[in-house]
Amino acid sequence: MIISRGTVFLLLIWKRINNLFYNDIYIFTMKRKRDRSESNRIRSKINRWVRFLSKEEDWDYCFMIEMERMKLQQMEEYFKERNSFIGIEYVQRDLRICLRLLNIIQEKDNLNIKLPPLKFIPFINKKGVKMYSVESKSEIISYKKLYVNTRNANRFVKFDFTNPQIDKTQMIMNKDCLRKEKAWYLYNLIRTYRMFGWWD
Repeated sequence: MIISRGTVFLLLIWKRINNLFYNDIYIFTMKRKRDRSESNRIRSKINRWVRFLSKEEDWDYCFMIEMERMKLQQMEEYFKERNSFIGIEYVQRDLRICLRLLNIIQEKDNLNIKLPPLKFIPFINKKGVKMYSVESKSEIISYKKLYVNTRNANRFVKFDFTNPQIDKTQMIMNKDCLRKEKAWYLYNLIRTYRMFGWWD
């Protein structure tokens, strides 16, 4: 079969048009996939903050710290997958440490002290109104045995750990408080001297 030059030319043009068409479809499809992935990521982030804000209140510091915690978690997820500059491993380390310190500050990681249940004793006051007094035992049932350095405790709490007359319950309760105060100090120390380096 003899094919004329004109036919060959038309076939070449048709092939070129087809290639352009399918390339455009491929690029458009991949762009839609990327857009959909980005949209899902943004939607997930918005939903996370909406859930938090629906429970957020203004009466104490816990909600502010929880907000910082959420942002630090997002930053840790972001930097964990990056290797874009020299020293990024220090940023990743700082974020991990800050999240661990927030666990202590928010009492998610504490000595887990368990005390006996409170006992409510009814009584009648002078006006004839029934009221209740609370009776509690000071003994600790159980607690998590974590090491807490008390040698520099006077920098953080007003409690004398060297006093031999202090009972075990007071000692453990104040160690828990000391651990939290130290975590708060270290957390703010890292934020003061390291946070301006957390960028990509």
